[in-house]
Amino acid sequence: MKSPDHGAPRPRYRSVRAASILLAAAGLATSASAGTYSWIGGPGSWQDPNKWIPFGVPDTNDTALIGNLQTAAFSTVLLTGPKAYDALYISDGMTVDCNGFELVSFGIASITGAGSRIIARPAPGAINEEHFQGELAIGPGGILDLRDGAPVKSHNDCFNSGEIIGCGYLEVGNVHGMPNNGVIRPSEGDDIVIQHGTIGNQMADLDGTGGNGTLDVSAEYSGLEVIAGSFIDPFDGTILLGRGSELTMNVAGGWQCGTGCALNVLGPGMPSNGAKIDGTPLDFDGLMTLDDQDARLRFLMPVTFGANTGVDIAVQGELELDSESTFLGGQYIIGQFGKIQIDGPVLFEGGEFSTYSDAPNQGIVRINGPAVYDGTVAFNGFARQNGDVQVTGPTIINADVFDLDGAFQTVWEIGSSLTINADSIDTLDGPFDGTFDIAGGVFSKLTLNLSDPQDAWRMDGQMDLFGLTHLIETRVAGSRMIMNGDLNVLDGRVRISADAEFAAHNGAANVDLGPSDSELIMDGFTRVRAAAMFSGLGSLVVGPSGHMVLEAGTTTGLSALANKGRLEVGSDSGSASVDEFTNEPGATWRVSVGGYTQGDEHDLLIVSGGGAALGGTLEVKIDNLGEAGFFAPKANDEFTILTALGGVTGTFLEEPVSFTPTATYYWDIVYEPNAVLLRLDWIGRAPACCPGNATRDEAGTVDFGDITSILMHWLEPGDGTGVGDANCDGIVDFEDITAVLQHWGDACP
Repeated sequence: MKSPDHGAPRPRYRSVRAASILLAAAGLATSASAGTYSWIGGPGSWQDPNKWIPFGVPDTNDTALIGNLQTAAFSTVLLTGPKAYDALYISDGMTVDCNGFELVSFGIASITGAGSRIIARPAPGAINEEHFQGELAIGPGGILDLRDGAPVKSHNDCFNSGEIIGCGYLEVGNVHGMPNNGVIRPSEGDDIVIQHGTIGNQMADLDGTGGNGTLDVSAEYSGLEVIAGSFIDPFDGTILLGRGSELTMNVAGGWQCGTGCALNVLGPGMPSNGAKIDGTPLDFDGLMTLDDQDARLRFLMPVTFGANTGVDIAVQGELELDSESTFLGGQYIIGQFGKIQIDGPVLFEGGEFSTYSDAPNQGIVRINGPAVYDGTVAFNGFARQNGDVQVTGPTIINADVFDLDGAFQTVWEIGSSLTINADSIDTLDGPFDGTFDIAGGVFSKLTLNLSDPQDAWRMDGQMDLFGLTHLIETRVAGSRMIMNGDLNVLDGRVRISADAEFAAHNGAANVDLGPSDSELIMDGFTRVRAAAMFSGLGSLVVGPSGHMVLEAGTTTGLSALANKGRLEVGSDSGSASVDEFTNEPGATWRVSVGGYTQGDEHDLLIVSGGGAALGGTLEVKIDNLGEAGFFAPKANDEFTILTALGGVTGTFLEEPVSFTPTATYYWDIVYEPNAVLLRLDWIGRAPACCPGNATRDEAGTVDFGDITSILMHWLEPGDGTGVGDANCDGIVDFEDITAVLQHWGDACP
């Protein structure tokens, strides 16, 4: 904000004594001894001796009383030349108009009573450095009226309990600031500059002794600039801003608005003429209200919002942050069609933001600048993250709709734990098209929880995962993820514990498993479709808690597959190709058999590069062919279920047994140098149904194992007596859990 009438460098201030010497040299000092003069009344010239009792004109050693007599009220005393006095008391609505001349006080200048004022104004061509000098004591109702950019200098022991208005420049000489218990109000289209100290390095007390001070910059296109070294204490008074107005705080040590501060912005305003606050950084911990429809406020300097902050934005109102901002907490309520727009860098350590609804055209928090998250933040309604993000500390974001990738394919660098609990992460439940870089340390993780547990989020952008080679870090958790974009394991061993799908229907996914010592461990339910493209030399791993289905036609390229949990090829029967294969102890590989054509009617796993190391359990499922019933192999039938160019080592723990409603099939496993075959040994009767027995063990009790079996075969079509079907009704569902609970602890022979 400009300083009125101060485009050129200001000369050094003359001292009061120097001014006195000049006045005496001009022949204006008429008395050597102190006296008290009272203005008789009516308008007139200060220099008219007939207007004073006793007769004469008060001078440098005298006290002038204007308004103390009943005959003196609501009229103007006009200077017709420079003047000095020892003390001045103005009351009863009287006005002293300096008229462009310099009025100098050696003592106090007291202004009290409604309408009582001093008017300081420059005269054309005047050489005065200040148009008033004195120790100001502006009492209730008193006014210091600055006109046309007049410069005024206030000495020690000054205070304001009235009003400082107009357009001008006020230098406050108090070492500890002029307590402002009143109002400072520039007029429409005008500016007031208040400087504390000759070089602006003294303390300011703009809210006075009781936090009652008001900075009223509500007049349209008005401006107030404060120059100071620091604040005595946080500002707990009132700030009023209007259309096109500007408050500039040039406080060397920054400034603070405490919990008692009320900042009100009056409207309406347009984006080009909203109110502004500029200057040095602000710590705000009070109440900010954009009162009127279309009220707008821009912060042009850094601002920190404290934990006690309250912001209330009216309909179509807008709060814009152009420089650095920090949110430590607080409540931010945004009316219909309103918005908070963050254009500069921002740090979120707290805060709860509430828009009118979760539709972006009804209200929005728009984060355009680069953001750092380190804490707990809530976005109720709608928020959009356009700027890139760094997560530097444990962070929780609770949201309704939080558009994570914004309009610019936002990059999230996740260097700590990030938990997002949201209804949706994009408008209209769209995909994430940005980038997740999840790296750093042991605790760097994205946990994305959608409100509906049946929902999934779609990853169409890029996900880069980094690990520490000697540890296994969970990098992605939460709701089911559909990967249609690029997933890159750049280093180490990383885990995804969320359910996942690589390539949705009509989609594609590119998975780079990185260098040969890298691992991508899937510890949820994972479905890999044939459209998923794999590259890299690392390994795809079914984790100990994982369950993976390789759809027919899937290939992992030059990447190995290691099963530590549960593995299937195809929803029914099909073939898949991997570079190397390991079925580790404790893992289960389930093979479907529905006919004699390998890779089509029964499963075939092709190990195209290295070898196959076998262990754990092999399950064989007989396919239900629909109207034709269950496939019925014959004794000595053989089915090739694995081929390995690099050879086969190891064996499964035991021979598998399969069940249909009409038979039990007992298999032999044939191990060849480069293949594994199933040979049907013999066929027995279907076992009797033991209610609650979902594991189909030959002997045992109904226990947690049966619950596990149900979950592993959830919603599979049962075979009447098959694994998971605890009530033998042909489907694995909630009724099977009920059967287990009803027969808990029962023995099944």
